[in-house]
Amino acid sequence: ANFATPADGSRPRMRMYLFDGPANVHVNAPGSIAGDYAAVEGNFSTANQLLNVGPVTAGVVYYDDAAGTAHEACNGAPVNSITGKIVLINRGNCNFTVKILNAQNAQAAGVIMINNVPDAPIIMGGTDNTITIPAVMVSQATGALLIAQLGNGLNATLSRKRVDGDLDNGIVSHEFFHGVSNRLTGGPAQSGCLANAEQGGEGWSDYFALMVTTNWATASLTDGSIPRPIANYAVSLPTTGSGIRNYPYSTDIAVNPLTYANMGVNPIGTESHNIGEIWCAALWEMTWGIIQQTGNINSNLFDASSTAGNSVALKLVIEGMKLQPCVPGFIDARNAIIKADSLIYNGAYKCAIWTAFAKRGMGYGAIQGSSNSATDHVASSALPPAASISTQPADASTCEGSNVNFSIATTGLVSNYQWQVSTDGGTTWNNVSPVVNAATLTLNSVTLAMNNNKYRVIVNGGCPNNPVTSSVVTLTVSSSNLSVVTQPSSTSACVGGTASFTVAANSGSVTYNWQVSTDAGATWNSLSPTVTTATLTLTNVTAAMNNYQYRAVISSSGGSCGTSSINTNAAMLTVGANSVSVTTQPANAAACVGNNASFSVTASGASLTYNWQVSTDGG
Repeated sequence: ANFATPADGSRPRMRMYLFDGPANVHVNAPGSIAGDYAAVEGNFSTANQLLNVGPVTAGVVYYDDAAGTAHEACNGAPVNSITGKIVLINRGNCNFTVKILNAQNAQAAGVIMINNVPDAPIIMGGTDNTITIPAVMVSQATGALLIAQLGNGLNATLSRKRVDGDLDNGIVSHEFFHGVSNRLTGGPAQSGCLANAEQGGEGWSDYFALMVTTNWATASLTDGSIPRPIANYAVSLPTTGSGIRNYPYSTDIAVNPLTYANMGVNPIGTESHNIGEIWCAALWEMTWGIIQQTGNINSNLFDASSTAGNSVALKLVIEGMKLQPCVPGFIDARNAIIKADSLIYNGAYKCAIWTAFAKRGMGYGAIQGSSNSATDHVASSALPPAASISTQPADASTCEGSNVNFSIATTGLVSNYQWQVSTDGGTTWNNVSPVVNAATLTLNSVTLAMNNNKYRVIVNGGCPNNPVTSSVVTLTVSSSNLSVVTQPSSTSACVGGTASFTVAANSGSVTYNWQVSTDAGATWNSLSPTVTTATLTLTNVTAAMNNYQYRAVISSSGGSCGTSSINTNAAMLTVGANSVSVTTQPANAAACVGNNASFSVTASGASLTYNWQVSTDGG
């Protein structure tokens, strides 16, 4: 069968074929052994093929040699009459063509060759175009059964039929999915992206055949190990047969041992169906790994909203095709499935995916080589190492309204990133909104309200997941128009005391330079040593500093954000003497009842306060 896939907008075509079924010996009588028995037809000439001559029905007799009872038909005509009969002949001692010609010359209608070893029947060798009667071989056990019934009216039919591939669901779905994989790979204008040497076209089709012929309504979580052959019906095998592939599909490595290492090596070689078996084995492995992880199966495989393992796996395979490049190799296709998991499920199934591919030789460290070669790859069964951060993010300073990036670099397996922000100095953390799943966090049009926000990223990765958290970084945002929001205030201090002035700006990214004027603000000089903090503290002030004025020069340190420098108002320092003295004492006073009386004093000293007292008991 085949499927022709044109580009988008044109009609595809599926073409199905008849399969040449195996030979069959049907016993018509006696009834005690009536039924079908497996046989293998010889291929001596086109003139004796059952597909050409049709079924042959006749009584069955044993070929009696003239020289005795060996029944091998090696010594000419038989001593018994075999005219019009199907004759039993034992294998051995002469060529198959000799045996069959002797039977044909004695007017036999057909030959059943009995194997002389307890193995399955074989295709009889030799070529002789004069042979016109059909000949098949049966097993030694079947031959013994037939011999035992020779005296009971043994009658049989030799036949071989063609089987319609349309009636094998596995073949129909396999061919249909060629259209899907060809159309989804490389985009709608492409339909020839799967003609390279290392590609999974046949594997994708086998996978789809397995998926749609599985009875998911009755499947259990452990069914992945059950052998699943392809096209048993088309080659006339029972449902328990081995199918047409080298191995049935199974998660049991003893049933299906294929890995990436088998590609290009006998018996797989480079034939597309053979290497497709490797790809399908990995997809089947992945499907059951995801089923095990989810713990449930959806009877409706095509429910796109389902979170059951079988539906998830099929969705990842389909979406992976859309993401992979034209002419993908196995590692390209694997990476596309991992990417699909990251985009759709935030990497929830990464470990099931990696474990499956590692088991089939496409693990971390596997090298694809050229997708146009099926022999330059390197297999690996390793799982990826845990994620680690190789480059930490850095603090950032910017002007309001600008954009800011925080970035990290990682090694190992990364499934996703979770950037977080703290607005309280790192005490509490929340995911940024909207969520950012990337190595770089971009903040657009930052505001002054974001000044001093802190950021970090949690990197998830490894199998099992081993999250790592980055260093904490700070965002400093400067105002586009620098201004003073807190002016310094004049203050007083005693000689030897302490005085302080404090200012504040509307930007977090500024520097300070305090200045002093000793001539009532006519000239200004920077303090020595310089003071670059928002608060100026003067210790051990002197009387000479009385009436000095102080101010701060505030400059933007984040670059050009509008005004780059601004002066605060001037604030005065008043310095008073340390001693306090009364220069005018209060005088006694007399007054009539109901009238007012007053006492006054004068004093010298700095920052004076007064507290009047009274005594009612003579002092």
